[in-house]
Amino acid sequence: MKKCAIVLNAPKLNRAIEEDFIVCADGGIKHLKDRVADILIGDFDSLKSDLKSSAKYTVKFPSEKNSSDGDIALRWAIDNGFKDIAVYGITEGRQDHILCNLSLLTLAKELGATAVGKDDNLDIYLASKEFKLNGKSGDTVSLIPLFETAIVEKSVNLYYPLNNLELTPQNLSRGLSNLMTDDYFEIKIKKGSVFVFHYLQ
Repeated sequence: MKKCAIVLNAPKLNRAIEEDFIVCADGGIKHLKDRVADILIGDFDSLKSDLKSSAKYTVKFPSEKNSSDGDIALRWAIDNGFKDIAVYGITEGRQDHILCNLSLLTLAKELGATAVGKDDNLDIYLASKEFKLNGKSGDTVSLIPLFETAIVEKSVNLYYPLNNLELTPQNLSRGLSNLMTDDYFEIKIKKGSVFVFHYLQ
């Protein structure tokens, strides 16, 4: 199955889009340079009209709705069979939008898919149970329990070892700014889930 990119209407995005199929959420289409959107979806309230014609297909929604364009784009991708999804522009823009964008990773999990957030020099994952990630020694990694309490049973190749560490939404800084000591790291989560922020060198 092809991998799907969802491009959000972020103020800026300098990262190249790697996936085969591209869904643009409204104004996200402005970030495409040498690529063509397969689907442009949203209410088009933040989209210049001359960009609509640059997508292969468009799906328009009413402006009065109770879901963000990113939410709609993710549901469309999963409904159409995509299980491996990258969401671009996830931490750019208004702060309330950023929180909603992060929740797309939890929504993807609920709907049976896997999603990763991608921004300039940053990947964001939702980790539960056993999680392994490749990178470089010295990469910064933060574990943030944004929506629920989590217990990290153990870690491998992190400078600050995590052994039965409880991470709570009331103390988000507990898992902040760890460092990889090898070209990969692993964590085993006994309870809950955490957002893994991996800063790329």
